[in-house]
Amino acid sequence: MASTAFYAQNAAGEHWLTGAGFTWGPLFTRMAQQVMDGTWEPTNDVGSLASGYAALAPYGPLVYEETKALVESSKAGLISGSLEVFPGPIVTQHDRLARPRRHGSDFLVSGTGSASAGSP
Repeated sequence: MASTAFYAQNAAGEHWLTGAGFTWGPLFTRMAQQVMDGTWEPTNDVGSLASGYAALAPYGPLVYEETKALVESSKAGLISGSLEVFPGPIVTQHDRLARPRRHGSDFLVSGTGSASAGSP
């Protein structure tokens, strides 16, 4: 996996746990083929484990087998959609139901900051 995880793994040596890497080759190959076919349209492709654009780097030598199994189980749940990371509901600092967006937010979660911070 050619990514920043590769460089971090080398620097961490035996203390390396794992890391995230991005494998953009399949995405760029698909886009290039679409351009050549005249079918390309702009899209917002976000890399994920399910899409194959993101991957976990190899585990380091000090990671326990039980930990690897737990991570692999969670990874499978993320890919299948059975593991819901933020099941909600998410309530803002103004006690209103939040409308999560794919990227970023304009609110604080209830109980995590000043009631005057952010916007409703």
